[in-house]
Amino acid sequence: MDDTTIQAYARVLSRVAMVYHCTLEEHGATAPGVAWRDDIYQHRGFERLTSGIDRRRPVTVNDVGCGYGALFGYLDRHFTLAGYCGTDICEAMIEAAGRRVQDPRARFAQNAMPMAAADWSIASGTFNLSAGTDGLLWRKIVEDVLREMARLSRIGFAVSMLRPDGASEFLWGSEPEPWLRFCHAQPGGWKLTIDDAPDEPEWRLIAVRAPAHMGTPSGDSLPVR
Repeated sequence: MDDTTIQAYARVLSRVAMVYHCTLEEHGATAPGVAWRDDIYQHRGFERLTSGIDRRRPVTVNDVGCGYGALFGYLDRHFTLAGYCGTDICEAMIEAAGRRVQDPRARFAQNAMPMAAADWSIASGTFNLSAGTDGLLWRKIVEDVLREMARLSRIGFAVSMLRPDGASEFLWGSEPEPWLRFCHAQPGGWKLTIDDAPDEPEWRLIAVRAPAHMGTPSGDSLPVR
């Protein structure tokens, strides 16, 4: 990545982080504080994004755009969670997550990308808020994050995105088809599923590695506690 691109990314992500800082100050560590409609919608999103995870086995998870760490609680209630790393571009969110989740299985870091290999990587709505970023640049950022999620996920990854008709000056949306093609092109022999409920503003993509490709990706693994 050249210096110009790095600087462009930094400007964009700084602007988005400031928006999240403001929503957190206004609403606190709640679903609206990370731009979810309410707790019910947040829970439903978590439920659908984690539908591919095997509940019979311990699991490690990267939470990309973790906000105040709400997904950790959901995973802990519904799965045997062995390790978790939440990353977010907003420093205030990382601080809120660290205060809220004080568990030896969890760690949080200010970063746009997942930082270590895990069984699954989840991005629940983090791509939706672009804060007025040029569409082509935002799409490139989404591609880079997805590429890293695929690289570092041993079993699968899942993301949610707004439909185009939900987009606005500050919100970004897309149809599923370009992302099906993009994820299909990533190494790993991915089996891709679209969860597209017509009564909801978001659709979800769930990707599972082909059995022959499952294993440890390149990079360090999350510590298991």
